[in-house]
Amino acid sequence: MTSSYEHIESVDSLSAALADPEVKQSIANLLHRLPELEKGIGSLEDVVDFGQTLLDDQPFIDGVESKLAIQQLDMETLAALLALLEKLPSLIAAINKVEESLAFVTAISQDSESLDYLTEQANAYAAPVMEEGRKGLTFIAAVKNKAEQDHQRYSIFSIFKWLKDPAVQKGFRYINATLETLNEKQAR
Repeated sequence: MTSSYEHIESVDSLSAALADPEVKQSIANLLHRLPELEKGIGSLEDVVDFGQTLLDDQPFIDGVESKLAIQQLDMETLAALLALLEKLPSLIAAINKVEESLAFVTAISQDSESLDYLTEQANAYAAPVMEEGRKGLTFIAAVKNKAEQDHQRYSIFSIFKWLKDPAVQKGFRYINATLETLNEKQAR
């Protein structure tokens, strides 16, 4: 008796659902699209059949497996790959910074005003250094020239006389300070 009662309830709920205008409209739309859906299902069946045929084709499967085979994949390679993947975000950030720097350098190198400004600034800093270098070379050349022209013989007394010279005393102070500093560094 419960089965006939359940049957009546299901029929009632079905007729109530069919009375709903939205359900009626959905069923009408479904009926109108039925040929289209049938074609889609047929196409899907064709794709499944094609896939099944490929999976049943052993020479094709063997060829794909041989092309995809990774022959020298060991634990060390996997560990290196995982380490590389872990560092990938920082590598990408570094590469992005390098790209930004290259774009900046490229933009400056193509701008003649910027190049002129950079050249002027470099010359402003380099000119004093170059001048000091020239003075140093001139000094060295003068010392060398005097030393080559001097043929005097030196005795122990002339060396004692030099020791009284303030420039020699200053040089000895620098030598002494250098030796003390080196000894302190070695003691640490």
